[in-house]
Amino acid sequence: MQNNSIVQRSGFGSLTDLPCFELHYQGATVVVAPYGAQVLSYQNAKGRELFWLSKTALWQGNKAIRGGVPICWPWFGKAAAEFGAKAEAMPNHGLVRTLMWQVTEQRITEDEVAIRFAIELPALPWLEQQVRLEYLVSLADQLSLELQCKSPLLQQAALHSYFQLPQSQGASVSPLPPSCYDKVSNSQLQLPTTSLVFQGEIDRVYKGTTELLTLQAPEQHHADEAAAVIKVQQQGHDASVLWNPGAEKSSAMVDMHQGASDEFVCVETAKLQLSAEPLCLRQIICG
Repeated sequence: MQNNSIVQRSGFGSLTDLPCFELHYQGATVVVAPYGAQVLSYQNAKGRELFWLSKTALWQGNKAIRGGVPICWPWFGKAAAEFGAKAEAMPNHGLVRTLMWQVTEQRITEDEVAIRFAIELPALPWLEQQVRLEYLVSLADQLSLELQCKSPLLQQAALHSYFQLPQSQGASVSPLPPSCYDKVSNSQLQLPTTSLVFQGEIDRVYKGTTELLTLQAPEQHHADEAAAVIKVQQQGHDASVLWNPGAEKSSAMVDMHQGASDEFVCVETAKLQLSAEPLCLRQIICG
């Protein structure tokens, strides 16, 4: 309990003057910003940083922060036709990444340190009522992230986690289903293996993924056991999205520094099937 606390700070990395909260639990630290309710950093008790944040990330001017764990809601990617014509002109990945969330709870105990954010949105074009989202960030021996919307409405969501690795090319994720939708080739793939090895640009949607995925650094880094493996547990999902833009696309993004694409991979916990139901999406990270 002595080492457990929540403190406020101003600015993190390149994100000048960004209001943030630091959660401390038994030597581990999480940094989360009310802007987008976005987790920016997770250092475990051994001092290893598990999340990647771009050195040129932006937040002023209604910019989405590149790195950490952005929240995608109420759609993933472009808004589907089911959301209506008014949603077509709205930003990719939804509405809440660039809004300020309110802190509704701070909890410090011997067993965990937690902070809860909430945001209330006015009536949306496809729903004539206010909508409330809640997001719980809980730090103990592992990090737990939980996004909840109790309203039965048409919605998708994803926790778009950027995981930092000593090298992205050659990193692997397993176990995965034997088929996926590959956005790069715009095709459905039947695969001979249940493991994806990152090479070049990767943008794949795997439906029906298991609750536990293992992200492993390339083989040459396996000797450093502390940096070799990240466990990603998923709940309330129906898919996982694996993404890395590759060197060419990364170099064209103003909010990615040179060489950024070889520093991270995204393993995203997602609920993509459109249905008018409440949402509870959870990702638990251990590394």
